[in-house]
Amino acid sequence: MNDFMAKQNKIGFRFGTGCTIPEFVDLYFRDIGEAGMYNLDPSTVKTYRGYWRKHLEPLLRGTMVRTFRPCDAEQVMTQIAEKTNNALAHETYKRIKSSFSAIFTHAMRKGLIHNNPVSACSLPKGKPFGRRCYAYSLQDISAHLRLFEDDSRTRAIIATVAFGGLREGELRGLWGTDDAGNYLQIRRSVWRSIVKERCKTLESGCEMQPAEVPIIVPLRKILDTVHHGSSWLFPNSLGGPIDLSNIADRIIQPALRKAGLRWYGWHAYRRGLASNLKELGIDDLVIQRIMRHGDVGTTRKSYIKVRNIKVEDAMRQLADAFEACTAFVQPSEHPKLVN
Repeated sequence: MNDFMAKQNKIGFRFGTGCTIPEFVDLYFRDIGEAGMYNLDPSTVKTYRGYWRKHLEPLLRGTMVRTFRPCDAEQVMTQIAEKTNNALAHETYKRIKSSFSAIFTHAMRKGLIHNNPVSACSLPKGKPFGRRCYAYSLQDISAHLRLFEDDSRTRAIIATVAFGGLREGELRGLWGTDDAGNYLQIRRSVWRSIVKERCKTLESGCEMQPAEVPIIVPLRKILDTVHHGSSWLFPNSLGGPIDLSNIADRIIQPALRKAGLRWYGWHAYRRGLASNLKELGIDDLVIQRIMRHGDVGTTRKSYIKVRNIKVEDAMRQLADAFEACTAFVQPSEHPKLVN
């Protein structure tokens, strides 16, 4: 790294500089990570770094930034598909391309290239879906809460996610003072040990006006059983923000397995809120506001899940309507075709 930086300090960053892609990526991650450039969240930087190391770096060693062309980017994406037997989901290929493209966008900012060669490349088809995106039903949530009647903290955590629809980082970032009685105020998010004093989307609020999540009666009753201090609403044993993965692995999953139930992750509660509201007949735009999405398309595509039982019920209704219609229409009453 020192030899690379000495080289760049000597000849400068400009179009035509003899810099390999892996060499430049070292600088790229230093810029967006350590310097915090371009307002990227640490979780986003981690995602970019993961895709780079796992899928891109092995195929780009020794390749020069200035000579890399769109056809080369196309070949790299094809090689990734072949290497993985095209077993990745289509959305994963999109994220790999986004990470790949971000590197060359930074190279444009530094003056090494004039155009982004990754922008024009196509995506492998991949699988249409990744892992199943489950949404907990009200029956699921009720069963989970009953399992933890003697564990008020775990019960309150589950209820807050299930009835408030909070993201994991938002739940970890709750202070006791964020419970305003009728609302939970979303002021911050915590990723690993990093506290982010800003919201994910416009619909999540802003620094001046935090987002407010209504507290329904069942959630209010459960939250009242938890001590509200002047620090984190759900602290860990050391007084820091709670580790939800640890809670899931150590407490929730063993209890669910013992009860013959499956664990689908924390986000299944958030998807469940959107899906349960939809089943109650709530308009999609209202659900979008409750979920605090910037686009109703995100709510519809990724959060509202139609359960199989609803599909089967809808088809039964169609069959009943057809039979009722057929019972009143005699063969002679059907209209004749006109030539």
